[in-house]
Amino acid sequence: ERNYCLLRIALATWARRSELVLISLGDIDLGPMPAITIKEPSKQSKNRRRDGASMKTRGRKIPLDRCDAELLANYLRETRPTFVRSKSPSTELFLSKKDAKRLSAKTINGLLGAAAKAIRDHELCELSRLHPHALRKQGAESFRRVHGPTSNDHQALIANMAYKAGWSNLSRMPEHYTREAMSDELGRRVRHADIG
Repeated sequence: ERNYCLLRIALATWARRSELVLISLGDIDLGPMPAITIKEPSKQSKNRRRDGASMKTRGRKIPLDRCDAELLANYLRETRPTFVRSKSPSTELFLSKKDAKRLSAKTINGLLGAAAKAIRDHELCELSRLHPHALRKQGAESFRRVHGPTSNDHQALIANMAYKAGWSNLSRMPEHYTREAMSDELGRRVRHADIG
């Protein structure tokens, strides 16, 4: 289903809602090293977007794991064609049922809310409300929990997080999410010790 695929891609790429709606078919590589490219728009393109899509975008290429790549391939093969209605369809990845054009950035929150009701994915169970920023936050915190303990280079970890999220090199957000992940991990250990 489109909404579930959108949710998984949002979590995998940490894309803003304004970036999600502008992912096009040409941005997807499902070859041996699957990835999605989030392109930085031209100034002219930014000025044309009435819904603010991609206004903060920094270009980047995000690898996909095999599970997300297979989900995306299935969506492209089975689900997306059901949204296409014309001989010259939109090239965006996620289309609207209403008019077969790309989704607007404002519709993403509602679609993710609908997807949340159907999802039974352990990785997302911690989220009380499902919206694009929560998925960016969850993705960044999960990345920090997985890669932080094995990283000998804190600055490289922060740089990788900044790149994946499309933050500037001077952004304080990676440090913010690093502190939150460490606090969450400490809380989990304390709760586990109380139970044991």
